[in-house]
Amino acid sequence: MRRTHNKTLRHMTHYLAAGLLLLAILFLSYGCGYGAKGGKIDFTGQGIGNTSGNLMQNYPFAETEHDAYVYINTHLFRINKASGQAVLNCADPGCSHTDLNCAAITEQWIALQAFESSVYAHDAASYDAFFTIEMGVREVAAMLNREANVEYYSSLAYGDRLYTFTSREELEVRDLNTGELVAAYPNCYPFMHGYFIENDVIYFINPNLELIAINTDGGNRRVIEADRASYLMSHQERLYFIQRGEKITLYSMDLGGGDRIKISENIMDYNIIGDTIFYTSFEDRELYMMNIDGSNPTPVDFKSLGGAAEDAQVFAIGVFPSWGKVAITLVNREAFVLISADGSDMRLVDVKFPPTR
Repeated sequence: MRRTHNKTLRHMTHYLAAGLLLLAILFLSYGCGYGAKGGKIDFTGQGIGNTSGNLMQNYPFAETEHDAYVYINTHLFRINKASGQAVLNCADPGCSHTDLNCAAITEQWIALQAFESSVYAHDAASYDAFFTIEMGVREVAAMLNREANVEYYSSLAYGDRLYTFTSREELEVRDLNTGELVAAYPNCYPFMHGYFIENDVIYFINPNLELIAINTDGGNRRVIEADRASYLMSHQERLYFIQRGEKITLYSMDLGGGDRIKISENIMDYNIIGDTIFYTSFEDRELYMMNIDGSNPTPVDFKSLGGAAEDAQVFAIGVFPSWGKVAITLVNREAFVLISADGSDMRLVDVKFPPTR
């Protein structure tokens, strides 16, 4: 009996030691660990940087009070608003910038959300965690207690919850303060073109190109637009979307789907800042700007800047409303274009990529 007790005690001691070692490894791997940002997490306010137009294909754009973030090809860069200088978003001098733990490496299609001075993300490097990545430092904001056999994608924080689509075709809701599963809404699966949460309502487009709205508590699910919707965003209490058809038309409507207004045809990609829409034309793939009602379409000749902009194609359009700037990223170019919201000022920003191996 005594031998059995001693053997059990030794096993418990070994398990305890192994557990403490694992916790130490996790603590070192995740920097400050769970709760690194401190206090109760609450993303109720939209704040700087939570611009739904930047989420139309989950392109990583975000801004805080002093900085803007933009994704170029494979890495995230941080722009100082005062100087306009862009640097790789990694503060570790020993980092090779090829590891997914690097604060400059994210998946191409993730949602960056900025609240107050912090930028939050959930990506392939953070299977079980919700990270902050501002100022080149990657820290854990919350641990999520997720299942290993489920794929997670398209996460957005709202209030004290994280809303994530899963491979089970559910919209999973987790408490950001405990990491525990709160609810799972069935028959929710997204297409890439638009996902945001506003005024306690979740909006997304499903693979049938239907624009779906569902309350954050899972109730009142409804189809707002059933006909070939894509590229969904909200702006000034109105929804905007592109209807895919012969003409590929940009429309706006109120948040309930009424008061539908046709804005313009042959719109391929777009984003809105203030009362101006920046867009690419489906006909010639060139960049234009127009008034928010579709009037006064005007070419934006960024290619005249020369260098990496010469003969370049637009990859994505990001907006930084608080800064009053628009970022145009370019296909396979190590540069991007910054344009003032009214189109009066435009400059090319070259960025240096880290070595690859």
